[in-house]
Amino acid sequence: FIGIDAPEIEHDDPAECYGDEATAYTSAALLDHLVWLTFDEECQDYYDRDLAYVINGVGEAGFFNRVLARNGYASPLAIEPNTTYEDEIEADVVAAQVEHLGVWGECGG
Repeated sequence: FIGIDAPEIEHDDPAECYGDEATAYTSAALLDHLVWLTFDEECQDYYDRDLAYVINGVGEAGFFNRVLARNGYASPLAIEPNTTYEDEIEADVVAAQVEHLGVWGECGG
């Protein structure tokens, strides 16, 4: 997801705080649902992973990168040149922090 950094689930290292919750939320919202991917300046990262904005509905409520940020499931992570929505995502994260949502309420963030 462009513009955000969600907590990690357990792989070789222990899961990060709220990683399992972020994964469950994302899975419920996206698996078996129609989504659209839109891209920014670069479509892949250094590791050949696809980089996209995920759309699963209409308006802000359908801009899933922002939904994750606004509900406390992710931190902002702007990496040039893919920064088109940097300000909007940052504002979503600040709102989640103020309201102590998700990682910001559960993990002492």
